[in-house]
Amino acid sequence: MSGNARKRFAQQWLDRALAEAQPRGRYRNFYWNLIHVVRSRSSIFAAASSDAPTNYSRLYPAIQLLSEMAELRSCWIQMPEQWENGERGFHRQLRSLMRHLFEAYPVPDFVAYSWLPPRQAEWVRQLYLHLAKGWGMRQFETQPLLKLSPKGAKFLMEVPPHLGIIEGIRWAQIRGLGGTLELANYIVANTFLRHEMQDEHFWESVLRFFFETLPCRWKKSWRLFTF
Repeated sequence: MSGNARKRFAQQWLDRALAEAQPRGRYRNFYWNLIHVVRSRSSIFAAASSDAPTNYSRLYPAIQLLSEMAELRSCWIQMPEQWENGERGFHRQLRSLMRHLFEAYPVPDFVAYSWLPPRQAEWVRQLYLHLAKGWGMRQFETQPLLKLSPKGAKFLMEVPPHLGIIEGIRWAQIRGLGGTLELANYIVANTFLRHEMQDEHFWESVLRFFFETLPCRWKKSWRLFTF
């Protein structure tokens, strides 16, 4: 496929995908206004020239996210036209737009990125909007089983952005319980505690025990929980 033909195909694919994703009813105008701003001020929809046509599907997460953003018009704190995009890269530009539209207060990047499709549980989006309004994690009613202490909540903004939602909350929990940065990274990368557990109260006591009694031998000890 020639370069010009590839561009035409990409444009046709994008136009069709955007039309299919548009929300119904009163949100439609907000959606197309948002799409216009994104197309004119960012490279979010740009496909690499080397991409095969089938690879354009990587843009679906962005399109779906923008549709959901339009449906949350009542939560916007600024209009899209005021967005000044100073970022490069697919995810960083989307993150910049999310900050502009929703965040009266900073939200941890790992929470924001967890909103991106493939679709997470509804509570993830609600958590993002909750934090964006300035409410704390501990005041979030639809919490997962994994809870945070006041100390743990203070570490949310330090969570590495690549972590998933439960991994990130676990990371903050570990740091709040006295675990080191190295230990928090190790546990969420190498043990089953990167997942939510049914008996979180028990596992919090296990973490606390290891941090208080075996601080110098944690790697050897935590191999028991690695699979």
